[in-house]
Amino acid sequence: MIKKVLLSILLILCVSCSSQETSPDKKEYIDPVKDVLLFDEVDQKLQDRLKAANNDAYYQNYQFQMLFKDIYEDTLTDINGNPFRFKEHEKVWLEIVSVNCGHCQDQLAYVKDLLAYEDVTFVQYFNVGHEEEVRELYASQDLEIPEDLTVITLDPAFRSYIANYLKVKLYPSLIGIMDGEVSFINAGEIAMEDLPKIYDICFVDRIKKEELTDRKGRDLLSLNHSIDDVRASLNPENLESLRELDNDDHTEELTLSIIGSSIDYKEKNARGSSAYINEVNDFTYYQDKKTVFLYTYLRDNSETDKVEFINELIRSDENYQYVVVLMEGMESSSAALRNMKVSFTAPVVSSLAAIPGDLLKFGLINYPTAVFVDEGTFTGVYSNIADVESFKKALGLFLSDDCIAYKKNN
Repeated sequence: MIKKVLLSILLILCVSCSSQETSPDKKEYIDPVKDVLLFDEVDQKLQDRLKAANNDAYYQNYQFQMLFKDIYEDTLTDINGNPFRFKEHEKVWLEIVSVNCGHCQDQLAYVKDLLAYEDVTFVQYFNVGHEEEVRELYASQDLEIPEDLTVITLDPAFRSYIANYLKVKLYPSLIGIMDGEVSFINAGEIAMEDLPKIYDICFVDRIKKEELTDRKGRDLLSLNHSIDDVRASLNPENLESLRELDNDDHTEELTLSIIGSSIDYKEKNARGSSAYINEVNDFTYYQDKKTVFLYTYLRDNSETDKVEFINELIRSDENYQYVVVLMEGMESSSAALRNMKVSFTAPVVSSLAAIPGDLLKFGLINYPTAVFVDEGTFTGVYSNIADVESFKKALGLFLSDDCIAYKKNN
C-alpha cells in the first residue's frame, strides 16, 4: 500500500515537472504609450460642444494634440505663385487633404461653402499631390479652383511641420486657426450642416485651456505624451537600429506610438466589410500569428511596379503572414488592380475592412508602409519602405524571436 502511494506521488511530480518544462514563456512586451481617452476626462458641457461641432462623432485624442499650438511662421507659395503667411490673417481654415483620398475628393464640392465665410481665409494644403495632379483632380469633377482659395502643394518644410509638430494623421482634417494658434480640429469629411457650429467653436466660442484641466488640476493635454518613456525603455542597440531604418522621419515615431499596444481580432469579430475588396473575410485567422500589414495605393493600371515591389517584399521571408491593404481612393485602387496583368501574392483588403481600418488611428503617411503585429500585439512600423534589404532588417527588428518589443531584450 505504501509503495502504491509513493508511486502515485512520484507520477504526479513527474507530470508536474513535465508540464513546467513544456509550457512556453509568456511574451512580455514594452509598456505601450498611455491611451487616456481625453474626451472622457473633460467637462460634460465641453463634450457636448465638441460633439455638436463634429457631426455628433466621438471626439478622439487626435483632435486634442494640436490645440493651442503656434501656426507655421515662414512664407509659403501657392499654385499661382503668390506668397502666403498664416500670421497675416486673423482667422484661417487650413484643410489637409490628399489627391488620392476619396473623402477629400468628395469634399471638393463643398469648397464654396467654406469660402462663404468671408472673414475666414481658406487654405487647402495637399500633403499628397503635385500641382498638376491637383488641377486634374478639380477638372475631373468639372470644378474650377476658386480665385479666393489658397491652394498649396508639397512643401518639404511645411510637410515636416504638419507631420512632426501638428502630428496630422488623417485626411481630410480641417484645422481652425485664430490669432496664430490652433483653435479646433475637425477630423474626417465635414457634414455641411455642422459648418456653423464648427465656425463658432473655431472663432467665437473657443476652447479655453482651463477647460482641459480636470478636477485634480491635471493638464489633460499632457496625459498622453509618453513616447519619450517608450524610447527610454529600449536598449541602445535596438534604438540605433530603429533610427537607421527611419528613412523618412516617421518610422521611429510611429513605432514608438504603437509598440506594445494590442488589438483583439476575436473580440472585434473582425470580418471584412469593404465594398471593393474582400479577400479576407475573418481576421481572427491572424490572431495567433506574426503578421505584416502592407499598406499601399494604386492610381491606375500602369503602376505594376508597385505590385511587383510588394511581392518582392513578401517573397523575401515567407515565414510570416502578409496582408496587403489598399489605401486612399480605394475604389480606383481596386479597379486598377483588376486591370493589371499582375496580382499580389498575399490576400488583399481595403482599408475600410475592420482590422486595417482600426490600424489607421496610428497614422500612415508615406507608402508603402508596413505594420508588424505579433499575435495581436503591435511590434513596429516601417514607413516608406526603401528596398527589400531594409525590409528584411525591419522583419528582424520587429518580428524575430528577440524583437524590439520584448521587455526581456531591453
